[in-house]
Amino acid sequence: MTWLFVRIVLVLLSGIASVFIPVGPQAVPAMEWGAVLVIFLACPVMLVVVLTVQSINPRSAPEWRRPSWLLNPFNFREPLQFFHFAAYVLLAQGLATLVKVAVSPIPFYAEALVPLAMGVGIWGGVQLAPRLFKSKVHEGR
Repeated sequence: MTWLFVRIVLVLLSGIASVFIPVGPQAVPAMEWGAVLVIFLACPVMLVVVLTVQSINPRSAPEWRRPSWLLNPFNFREPLQFFHFAAYVLLAQGLATLVKVAVSPIPFYAEALVPLAMGVGIWGGVQLAPRLFKSKVHEGR
C-alpha cells in the first residue's frame, strides 16, 4: 500500500504543480498542431525502443510484472512500472493544464496539449508492451 500512496501523491502533486506553470505558449517559434501529433505518435514508438533495449539489458529483471499501482515505480529493473507511473503523471499535468487554459483569458494553443499527448502516447505504449514482449512480461500480478 506504500507504493499506492506514493504514486497517488506524486500524480496529484504533478497536477497541482502544473497550475503554477505560466499560461501561454512558451516555445519559440510557437508549437503547431502537427508537432503535438508527432509527439503523440513518437511516444509509444520510443517507449518500444527503450523497452527493447531493456529487454536485453542483463541488469533488467528476468521477468517484468504487469504495471500496477501497488508496485515500486522506481525499480528500474522493471521499466514498465516506471513508464506506467510516468504516463499518469503526464496525464494529471495535461488535464490540469487544460483546465487552467480553459479558465484563462488566453486563447487555446497547441502546446497546452503536449503533456496530455505524451501521457496518452506512453500509456498506449505501456498497454501494448505485454503483447510485444510476451516472453518478458509475467502474466500474473
